[in-house]
Amino acid sequence: MKKILLIFISILTFFIAFSEVHAASACEIKGVKEVAKIVYKEVGGGFAKTPEDNFFAKLSVASVVVNHAYDKKGDNFYEKIMEMTNGEYNGYSTYRNKTFEEVVPQELRGEILYVSALVLSGKYNFPKEIIYQCSKDILEGDGAHEFMHIDAQNPQVSYDVYFGYSRFYTLSDEDAFGNKVSTNANYYRSLAKSLQRTNYESFNSSDVCNLVKNIKGSGNSSGDDDKTHTNIDENKPDIVHTPTSQRLDYDNICKNEDIKNAFMIVGRVVSILKIVIPIIIIVFGMIDFGKSIASDDDKSLSKAAIILAKRFVAGLIVFFIPTIIYAIINTIGVSKGIADEENTSFGGCTKCIFKVDTCS
Repeated sequence: MKKILLIFISILTFFIAFSEVHAASACEIKGVKEVAKIVYKEVGGGFAKTPEDNFFAKLSVASVVVNHAYDKKGDNFYEKIMEMTNGEYNGYSTYRNKTFEEVVPQELRGEILYVSALVLSGKYNFPKEIIYQCSKDILEGDGAHEFMHIDAQNPQVSYDVYFGYSRFYTLSDEDAFGNKVSTNANYYRSLAKSLQRTNYESFNSSDVCNLVKNIKGSGNSSGDDDKTHTNIDENKPDIVHTPTSQRLDYDNICKNEDIKNAFMIVGRVVSILKIVIPIIIIVFGMIDFGKSIASDDDKSLSKAAIILAKRFVAGLIVFFIPTIIYAIINTIGVSKGIADEENTSFGGCTKCIFKVDTCS
C-alpha cells in the first residue's frame, strides 16, 4: 500500500513539475532581455530622423535577430540566442554574459524591452527570410533583394539601413514562428506606428509577462544555419547560412497527426493498465483470502481480510490515478494557460493520453 502511494505521489509530483516548467517558459524574460541587448548594440538610441522611424528601426532589427536565432540549438529562445557568435553580431561575445542592466542604459530600457517583447510575442515579425540588415552597398554586392530601408540621420551611421533577403530564396508569408505575415513592407511601417507608445518609463521586466504570454519557436533544430546576416556596421563580417527547413513547432505540436497518434497509443496503454492492474491486485488478494479460509485459521483469516481490503483500495487508487492526474494538470493548465484542452495545444496532448476516445 505504501509503495502504491509513493508511486502515486511521484507521478503527481512529476506532472506538476512538468506543468511548472511549461508555465515558466511561457514568459521567458531572459530571452526578451537577450534580444533587447542586441537591439541596443545594433541601434543604440536610434539612427533615424524621427522617433517614429527610430521605433520602427528597433522593431525591425529585433525581428531580424529572431529570424537569425530561431533555428539555432536550444530548448528555449534564450538558449538559441546565446548560440549566436561574433560572425553573426559583431562583438556579441563581449556582452553576451553581461546582464541587460549592464548593457542597456536606464533611460532606454523600457522601450528596448517593449520592442523585444513585441517581437517575441509574435506581434511584429518579418517573413523569416529577412535576415539582411546592412548598407545598400553590401546588399547589392551580395545580389540580395531589398525588402525596405530606413533613412539614417545620425552622424554615427553614415548610410541608410537596408533590410532584405538572399537571392537564393523567395520571400514567403511565414515568420520564424510559423505564423502567416504580410510581405508588404509598407504594412510594417504602419504596424510599428500602431504599436508605438508615448512613454516607456513604466514598462519593465514585470510587464513583459503580460505581453509575452507564450514565446514561440522554441523547438529543437540541428543548429546548422546557412543564411546571410549582415549587421548595421559596414565593417562587420557577413556570413552565409541556409536556414533549416524543418523544425518542431511546439505551439502546434499536439495537432501533428504523428505526435497525436503516439500519445493515443500511450493513452490506450494507460487505459488497459488502469483496468488490468486493479484486477490483478484484487484477484491475488482474493486468492490469499481463499487460502486463509481453507486453512481454517481465524487469525490468518482476519489478517487476509485486512490485506484484501487494502488491495481493493489500492486497486481503486490505481484505477483513478490517470483521472486524478488529468484533472490536476487541466486545472493547472487553465490557470496558467498551458494545458487547457479546449484552448491550448499542450492540452490536446494530455487529452490524447487520458481521454483517448475524445482525442481527434
